[in-house]
Amino acid sequence: MTGELLRKRREELGLDLREISHTLRIRHEYLKAIEDNDIKKLPPEVYTKGYVRTYGRFLGLDPEPLVEELLTQITLVRGIQPEPCSPKKTILFPKTFFLVPVLIALVIILFVAFPRTKISRPERSGVAGVPAPVAPQNENTVTGMPAPLISHNEDTTSPSTEEEKYTVRVTAKDTAWLRITMDEGKTEEVLLQPGESKEWTSQRGFDLKLGNAGGTSVTLNGKDMGILGEKGQVIRLRLPAAESRQPLSEEIR
Repeated sequence: MTGELLRKRREELGLDLREISHTLRIRHEYLKAIEDNDIKKLPPEVYTKGYVRTYGRFLGLDPEPLVEELLTQITLVRGIQPEPCSPKKTILFPKTFFLVPVLIALVIILFVAFPRTKISRPERSGVAGVPAPVAPQNENTVTGMPAPLISHNEDTTSPSTEEEKYTVRVTAKDTAWLRITMDEGKTEEVLLQPGESKEWTSQRGFDLKLGNAGGTSVTLNGKDMGILGEKGQVIRLRLPAAESRQPLSEEIR
């Protein structure tokens, strides 16, 4: 069943359904209905197909078989719904016929009571084109003073500041979810589509969790980190210390 496969994969990755709902911007009750195969609580079919495709790609699964199987379940449960009978149209001819002469009479009364008056445009003032007076230049203004010399000693501290920063860039070769935490305490979750990339900068380093190690490439300060894992494998990286790479299975235990 589609829902059972999705739930099993999510639990293998150690992901929370509400976090996925927030990341994918799909309502939590719809994701739960998909996992529970609760057809009655699913949205219309066109939305359901899109949600299943997005959810399947997020978990690193092929979404098309999941969509086809779910559509088969929907057809069996819902069946062919009869088209609703169109409501009978109410004939409003008598009321309209009565209101027309009343409206005509009101228009005639307004036309007679408020005759049109000719509105003359005011003539433009002849002084409109007079240019504004130019303020005289202050006699005390000193011109031609040389610019003050700037000491170059201030630039001596900038290289050390730049060396302390770390820049990590993640590029998706396949649909991939990631969570990154900077040492400053800021955490961000991102879902990257194939070909997309995102970059972060930190003074000390990063704690990076990848949901599809084989489908992403990571560079630190422009240096490629190499092959990180298999497709669909979840790992955690502590950057810049690359030797702290851990698969998710070790992290859960």
